[in-house]
Amino acid sequence: MKERIFQQLVNEGLARNPEAIALEWGDTRITYRQLDRQSTIAAQWLRRKRLPIEGQVGLLMKDRIKLVIAIIAVLKARGVFVPLDPSLPEERLRRMLETVDLDLTITDNDDIVDPVLSEGLEDTIDEPDIAYHPDDKIYIYFTSGTTGHPKAIVGKNKSLHHFIQWEQETFAIDGGCRFSQLIHPGFDAFLRDVFVPLSCGGTVCIPTNEQVIQDPEALARWLDDSNVTAVHCVPSLFRIIMDSAPSGEIFKQLRFVFLSGEKILPGDLIRWYGKFGERVQLVNFYGPTETTMIKTYHLLSPSDLERERIPIGIPMKGVRILVLDQYLNACQRMAVGEIYIRTPFATHGYYKNPQLNDERFIPNPLSQDPTDRLFKTGDLGRILNDGTIELLGRSDRQVKIRGIRVELDEIEEAMRGCPAIKEAVVAYREIGEGRWMLGGYITNGNPDSAKNEDCVAIVKDYLRQRLPGYMIPANIQLLDKIPTRPNGKIDYNALPLIDMAGDAIPPQNPTEEKLHQIWSDILGASEFGIEHNFFNLGGNSLNVLSLISMVHREFNKKLTLKEIFRNDTIKKQAQLLLETAAGSFEAIPPAEKRD
Repeated sequence: MKERIFQQLVNEGLARNPEAIALEWGDTRITYRQLDRQSTIAAQWLRRKRLPIEGQVGLLMKDRIKLVIAIIAVLKARGVFVPLDPSLPEERLRRMLETVDLDLTITDNDDIVDPVLSEGLEDTIDEPDIAYHPDDKIYIYFTSGTTGHPKAIVGKNKSLHHFIQWEQETFAIDGGCRFSQLIHPGFDAFLRDVFVPLSCGGTVCIPTNEQVIQDPEALARWLDDSNVTAVHCVPSLFRIIMDSAPSGEIFKQLRFVFLSGEKILPGDLIRWYGKFGERVQLVNFYGPTETTMIKTYHLLSPSDLERERIPIGIPMKGVRILVLDQYLNACQRMAVGEIYIRTPFATHGYYKNPQLNDERFIPNPLSQDPTDRLFKTGDLGRILNDGTIELLGRSDRQVKIRGIRVELDEIEEAMRGCPAIKEAVVAYREIGEGRWMLGGYITNGNPDSAKNEDCVAIVKDYLRQRLPGYMIPANIQLLDKIPTRPNGKIDYNALPLIDMAGDAIPPQNPTEEKLHQIWSDILGASEFGIEHNFFNLGGNSLNVLSLISMVHREFNKKLTLKEIFRNDTIKKQAQLLLETAAGSFEAIPPAEKRD
């Protein structure tokens, strides 16, 4: 049987109902006819630029509609699309560009991906036949790397096809679906948001502006008003959406919430089922980027509340999961080992990095076939008696932060480049149930030239110019010496605990007391004072959304994201709430109509 290709799946979706809405952004509606037409015009432009087969096209774009058009155009031209985030620090982007070999770059300013401009063109567009292949390289996404450089992972045509079709078939997703587009384009999970609906005739619903995502109540209203039927997101965003919903009467059209990237806490399920019952199916997804999207799934139910951990479920069709010991022998059920994935639908692996490919894609020790390979995930787990798989941690120093894979070695490498310090170590420490924080530990490179607090500030400023915000340690401590073991290696267990208290000044009035309780609920700890910085205590962008929502609920006053960043202590926020009359806060602007 001839293997199908991803372009075939996409083209069938584009042709199924030309007048149906493919992309929705505020008042803007892009039909399948427009999407097909403009992506074809852009593909022709790429061919005129002599883009070679499997040539790489960088997509440096913020506009989600133009980005989707550009991705489909690259696919039609049999190229490789490489999404690049314009908001990343310049140094980070430079390292990403050094890793790959771009032939062309498309930006938001390029008219070739403007759906409006295609309306006045002739009816017939020349679309020559291109011989696509199931093993074609079709995308490159980046993950954190241990050497200080991002790793580039090359997607395979038939593997993306396999996943998209699997999700559609497994969950009976059809042309009536409406998927929210919440995942950042810089991560491969973005392709789930886009191509699961587009390849079956559904609609991709894109939030009207950044303010929608930054305001929890607005996000909940938008999901409801947009009649979204399916959401892909990380559990931390799921918690925000759940807590922001005014009642269980909201989200009437919602059928699925697909969760991945982080551990699901049983407490989240208690609140969800208490508010919404079982009318929405929650699904736990698991799978590394290297093996294409998702490779196991678990249909959640109220019975999972009795489990100690939420399992990652069973393998999807076409996948086998092995749990092996350190000698690569198969573990018995309930025995802990490392998780390996066997599938013909993996990616092509790491771009121009054969050594790393050999380390992570290993010969199957249970097979005599030299071409039979397993992907070494680095995740520890076990197969339970009911056949489901439970995830238990990592065998290395890779962690997940807001669903994003991060190598602690990469952060350390970046910190060591700062001239103000001598040594640097990074640890990921638990600060409460299900709450973790990046902690940095440094020694001063020139103790006579800077005060301790100055040294920490210099390091943070240095990292902001080189790393995305989620990779910058929220708490950095200056030590006299980094602890080591007798063999000279760093003793991570001897590093001091993250200091959440310091010189904690207690709340001085009822407003500060209420804010302190809100912060405690969000951060999972209470050992801090009214002058501690929210972000230094482990607060992040998703925590800020929870903070805005909870302050609004408690005080009936809505702080904006900008006001939170300007007033990042309890003392400042209390003063803002006390001194500013209701209604005088900086208004959140309405969604502007797209030109």
